[in-house]
Amino acid sequence: MLRIFKMWRLKYKRAQLERNFEKSLMKLDVKKPSPYEFEELVASRHYALQDIENGIGSLKSTKLVKQAEALDVGLPPYPDDSMWDREEDGHYPWLSQKGRDHLRKQIHEEKVRRREARSWLEKIIIPLVTAIIGVGGIGWVVTHLHWR
Repeated sequence: MLRIFKMWRLKYKRAQLERNFEKSLMKLDVKKPSPYEFEELVASRHYALQDIENGIGSLKSTKLVKQAEALDVGLPPYPDDSMWDREEDGHYPWLSQKGRDHLRKQIHEEKVRRREARSWLEKIIIPLVTAIIGVGGIGWVVTHLHWR
């Protein structure tokens, strides 16, 4: 549940950053800035937005990794740069969009496989048990009526 609030907070910060950037851009436009001031504003927005997007990606990745571990689905290989993102220091990796799509597909396939494996129970065992209970019920009624 805490992860949901973190996600909402990050999305709110992203929206707030965009609003503040628009306001700052309008203020900067009025005072006729030098190219350096404009580039500084754009760069600061870019890095702040990148941090927020990294946080969102990390939260989504954590959720998928926990689902995959619960279903015993293998994670994409770590050194694959197309599947993993990481900060510049490289200490804390998380799944990229491509990696999350790949892992979602594997999770879905595992759930389908488990559902198909469970379907024999629904198709064979449950009707068989129902038939046995029905025959037993009919036998009880017949014997009960016969002894009266």
